[in-house]
Amino acid sequence: MDPKLIDIIRQNMHHSYRFLPTASVFRGSGDVSPIASDPQYLDELAFVDAAGRATTLSETLEQNHTDAFLVMHRGKIVYEKYYSGMEPTLQHGLASVTKSFIGTLVSIELYEGNLGANDRVHRYIPELADSAFGDATLQQLLDMQISCIYPVFFPEANYIDNQRNLLLTAIGTIPAKEGYTGPRTIHEYLASITKSQEHGSAFLYSNGPTEVLGWILSRLHGVSLAELLSQRIWSKLGAEKDAYFIVDSEGTEQACGGLHATLRDVARFAEMMRNDGFFNGYPIVPEAVIDAIRQGGRSDLLAASNRAMARPGYSYRNQWWITHNRFNAYEANGLYGQRIHIAPLAEMVIVQFSAYPGHSDETATLFSHAFEAIANHLI
Repeated sequence: MDPKLIDIIRQNMHHSYRFLPTASVFRGSGDVSPIASDPQYLDELAFVDAAGRATTLSETLEQNHTDAFLVMHRGKIVYEKYYSGMEPTLQHGLASVTKSFIGTLVSIELYEGNLGANDRVHRYIPELADSAFGDATLQQLLDMQISCIYPVFFPEANYIDNQRNLLLTAIGTIPAKEGYTGPRTIHEYLASITKSQEHGSAFLYSNGPTEVLGWILSRLHGVSLAELLSQRIWSKLGAEKDAYFIVDSEGTEQACGGLHATLRDVARFAEMMRNDGFFNGYPIVPEAVIDAIRQGGRSDLLAASNRAMARPGYSYRNQWWITHNRFNAYEANGLYGQRIHIAPLAEMVIVQFSAYPGHSDETATLFSHAFEAIANHLI
């Protein structure tokens, strides 16, 4: 793999705040919540990887460009590693792990009755009435059952790269090419997307649905997404540091992949989700919200999609990947190997930051056996 590319990825994931506009997610004014530690030597934990090769945890982490890795078991940190300039106090890009934070926020609104799962997007965002999303239900957005066509301004790119490059150009994260006439903000980007077939008929993972959910949340409460995440979750965790979102030229947060946070603070969030919405004895997310996520969605739609080989047996629910494995694990996944893995029946959570130059499907396959080996070792 090209070392220069990996270095570029690391610079982007470690230091976005230096060269992009951002919005802070306030940690609150309370004390930092302590996390107990019970270190275990897991470096030489042996397992057979997805390619059938004998390996160890340390080899897998180093060979696949991990930046930071943390394992909690029964509420205690048992393993924590940092690589390649990553530090405990540095906010790392979460990429599409951000989607699961947004899905959790929307799920809270559904539980409280502020939103309806069968409500149509145009009810909240009339500006999108004529787009692909206008007649979609919120549950279809949450479960990635939106059938849409992204305008092609990057003819040399494949489908995944085209939709990602289109969004990043609209945000301003990557410069527009000469002659580019496409959207210049997140809201313009969403309005440019058209419908291809009836929603709910297929699983089609993409960025647009999450951006719409972020817009709905902000419109519903009349505050920024960063403020809402702080009020609802971040300020209640006893986080060590503010998190932050990348924003576009209008100040709109990138809901599908713009969140940055420290490893331990993401672990606090993950442990709260594992513990039925409680952290340090305080309720943060209703248990019913987490139960709904864990139940999963339509496995048949995911099995018929192009994501099935990387995630056999999975379903997708409320912006979370559900494994349906023997540990009842569910996950948040992101580009370049960002991961939250929550395994309730193993009483374990794992948080991973990486700079692997590939799609999240690749890293899901690379580390699936490692996560199961860790769980087997701890229980």
